[in-house]
Amino acid sequence: MQQPGVCEASSPVPELSRLQTTGTKSRESLLGRVVIRTSVTSEGREEKKKKKKKKKKKKKKKKKKKKKKKKKKKKKKKIGTVLLTTSLSSPRQSSMKKNITAHS
Repeated sequence: MQQPGVCEASSPVPELSRLQTTGTKSRESLLGRVVIRTSVTSEGREEKKKKKKKKKKKKKKKKKKKKKKKKKKKKKKKIGTVLLTTSLSSPRQSSMKKNITAHS
């Protein structure tokens, strides 16, 4: 008869058979999917429960509702008849750009 609180597991792997604990112990089988849990009661009886390891479920990401962004209207600054928002590429306009930025 075994002492209460000492559990020896018969396993082909010597490291697993050395597990000795009081209370509840768990050890994995060679497959790694079945876990045998033995709990020792006060009377010294061993209760074995075989439980399959639960596979981790992938968390489903909740789709966030996209908020519609309000488009801001660009205010066009007018100085005379030349718009600041227009692209000033020609040499004549670039000289005008210098004059406009000096005033603003």
